[in-house]
Amino acid sequence: MTKTYRLTAVVLLCIFIVACSKEKSLDPSSGGNASGLIGNYKFLNLYVKGTSIVEVPAFDAKTVSFFEYTTKNNSGTVTITKDKFTYTDLSYSVDTNFMAYYYDAGILVDSFDFPLMVTMPTTNVTTPYEYFAPDSIYYAGGSPMSQGGTTVSTQAGGGRFSIENDKLIITSRVFVTKNETNQGQQQTIRSSAISVATLQKQ
Repeated sequence: MTKTYRLTAVVLLCIFIVACSKEKSLDPSSGGNASGLIGNYKFLNLYVKGTSIVEVPAFDAKTVSFFEYTTKNNSGTVTITKDKFTYTDLSYSVDTNFMAYYYDAGILVDSFDFPLMVTMPTTNVTTPYEYFAPDSIYYAGGSPMSQGGTTVSTQAGGGRFSIENDKLIITSRVFVTKNETNQGQQQTIRSSAISVATLQKQ
């Protein structure tokens, strides 16, 4: 497998890993009172940490990547009502490097760092949610704070929250498995990540 192929696989992986995935434990089953969440907030930042593995069976090869970052140039506000999040002028950027390791037949043969620089354009969107006592929320239509990418996710997902003084902290876990074809070869992508969005009540 050429190094160009390995780099292409990693780039595709970085674009893919930031997509939000459904957290099965938060499937709707009961309602609740979300009064503790209701209010106007300033978006402070989004922290993301995760691991991704791209496997290509035909070459007995895989690439393992590790990434961790906190978004920069954060802006926008979030208004939370009893049943929806309204994001106004939400934007952030990612400017970091991540480490990737390439294995051939189980043997480490190469490692490299790779830049990850993306910007989420200014976004205005409203997403419904459901509250589950005591500390869980579920986004039936996705959330721009569950991913750390360049687009608003439309996939269902969820998270758990905590309130610390004037800050609302929402933690989401992402688990993704995807099979796709790259340069004519079948590959499997397995990714896991945690994202932590921090909002400040106004």
